[in-house]
Amino acid sequence: MKCIAITGISRKVCEDVMENQVKTIEIRSAHNIASLLGADVGSCIFITHVRHADLGRGVLGIISLLKAREVISHTMIFGRDHIFEEQEMTVVRIQVSSVGIGRVRSVRGGKITEPTVVDVDEVVHYSAR
Repeated sequence: MKCIAITGISRKVCEDVMENQVKTIEIRSAHNIASLLGADVGSCIFITHVRHADLGRGVLGIISLLKAREVISHTMIFGRDHIFEEQEMTVVRIQVSSVGIGRVRSVRGGKITEPTVVDVDEVVHYSAR
């Protein structure tokens, strides 16, 4: 299945997504924002703690569905004496629900201005009794 990859997410957040089923995450990294700008509600999202540069065949992560997406711009003004600086930051806030665990089969894209798309196989666990 084809999914948009979100990389470099902390292990704690990944665990929360699996445990809580629905989780809101704020994304600040440029390559993840570029990937999410083209995503629609209902899109498949692959979330992994692995850094973007290390994403490749065999990487494990969470297969999830995009429930909501919001693009937010923050403007911060810093001032001291007579010098003022303005800084803008764009953040994408997404809400996802987990579907299961997946393993990357192949990676497409990945440049800073284009989405990173992965072909993922769902990992199925069987328990013998």
